[in-house]
Amino acid sequence: MGARFAMRQELTTIKPRVAELFNLGTEHLERGEYKDAAFCLTEALKVQKFPELYSNLGKTYHEAGYCKLAEACYRSALTLIPDDAQEHNAIRSEVYANITCSLMACGELADAEVAVTKALEVDSNNPTALGNMGNLLLAVGRSREAVPFFERSIAIEPNPGTHCNLIFAMDLSEDFSLADLHLARKRWAAVHADPLYPN
Repeated sequence: MGARFAMRQELTTIKPRVAELFNLGTEHLERGEYKDAAFCLTEALKVQKFPELYSNLGKTYHEAGYCKLAEACYRSALTLIPDDAQEHNAIRSEVYANITCSLMACGELADAEVAVTKALEVDSNNPTALGNMGNLLLAVGRSREAVPFFERSIAIEPNPGTHCNLIFAMDLSEDFSLADLHLARKRWAAVHADPLYPN
């Protein structure tokens, strides 16, 4: 689970051409056009640098399968976020959560745990980071410990993929009955499927 970034409205010093390239690159990213997205975002970085720009370039590389390039971009984004400003905690936490995704994709699980722990230290209610912690715990065979992280993530921001991972973690754990699993599946359907087929 990783996130792309929209441009913060308070970034009033962004040059018009950079804003244009940022928005165009982000549109390419959303459409899965990673080569075009990388070109636009890289061109923008030649003119001006800001965290969201590096973060979306990192997301582009991650989606294209270049996990180390993605991590490098995310870490560059971190260097541009003020350390002493509480209002920047949300983006800082999200960047650490994205670093977690890249490190997991590279198989660097110990470093991923460091990154996701940092993300949650900065913002303990970041649903992306909570889901990533659950995914990391699943990856190392600690399915029972993953359950509360998935539950907290879903409570903050319902997401069908995270909800599926919750059910998978419950199924792998020996601490949940068939009735528990049935109820979890019913909840998934009520939140994610039923609204698609209203009466």
